[in-house]
Amino acid sequence: MPMHIACHLIDREAGYQMKILWFTCVVLPFVVACGGGGNSTTPEDNASSSSLSSSSSSSSSSSVAAQLLEGVFKDSAVQGLNFETESVSGTTDANGTFSYQEGESIAFSVGDMVLATVTAAAEITPFTLAGASDVDGTVAANIARLLQALDEDGDATNGISISAQAHTQATGMSVDFSASTFDDSVANLVANSGAVMGVLPSRVVALQHLATNFGAEAGCTANHARVGEIAVLDNVAHGVSGTALIVDDCTMLLTHFNFDGGGLPDVFLYSGQAGDYTNGAALGDNMYEQPQTDATVVVPVTSSLLDGMDGISVWCVQASVSFGDGLFSPLGENN
Repeated sequence: MPMHIACHLIDREAGYQMKILWFTCVVLPFVVACGGGGNSTTPEDNASSSSLSSSSSSSSSSSVAAQLLEGVFKDSAVQGLNFETESVSGTTDANGTFSYQEGESIAFSVGDMVLATVTAAAEITPFTLAGASDVDGTVAANIARLLQALDEDGDATNGISISAQAHTQATGMSVDFSASTFDDSVANLVANSGAVMGVLPSRVVALQHLATNFGAEAGCTANHARVGEIAVLDNVAHGVSGTALIVDDCTMLLTHFNFDGGGLPDVFLYSGQAGDYTNGAALGDNMYEQPQTDATVVVPVTSSLLDGMDGISVWCVQASVSFGDGLFSPLGENN
């Protein structure tokens, strides 16, 4: 009897262990199937070995897939843009979706031409790729111009789609997006990319389209003399920094804008003349307790407002104090 009871208990333990093992083997494949956006692959996708190694590889793949996050590349949604991180690579889908893991760097490219490498995030735009050092917006504008020029149907308002032909044409290419020779360096690529446009759009047109992705009004004219001017905000208090860019007759963009949200209530973006903001006009909403970090902010303007201003300030109304301000000047004169 003791021997019989012992054997019975062993059988039950073995049966229990088998159930646990069976459950593990069945659940893991479902975990592997989760996560990831765009058309992407991980290094673990190519692993193959014995059944024991395969089980280990599946666990590793599950770990990577479970940690994958999705981000979106926007100048409109950009489809067909190559991306690569330390753990995953692929092309953006019709929604501009790419995959990454928290804390990774990500590189975007067309063929061999790398647009930039930045820290991966939930949303990437040409401003993100250009970085805060792109004070006058030249790099961001040129990246936007190129992507819009490579759009297959030439209508960036319905999304941007980059063809395989464009990637092939960019084989062996590298480009300096800040260079004065940028237009010439990509002319052959644009002309032979298979895209309808065949030429680069102007800086103004490209930035107008880019601004609509942040909520700017579409269809504005760009006739005012101040269109294209920029003002670099000098920090006085509360971590204010960034660049104000007049995009067209009804749109101003704050790019790489930082503000800790502090001060007294009633902090607004104010227009001014010759550095005097006491009689200026408030632009947009109250910014008090609305902290911003490397933000892109749309500021509606009018032609009459542009007529009466030559500067911009993050202005504390109650204290009549500027937390950061700058005067507008034509492109190239702020360097």
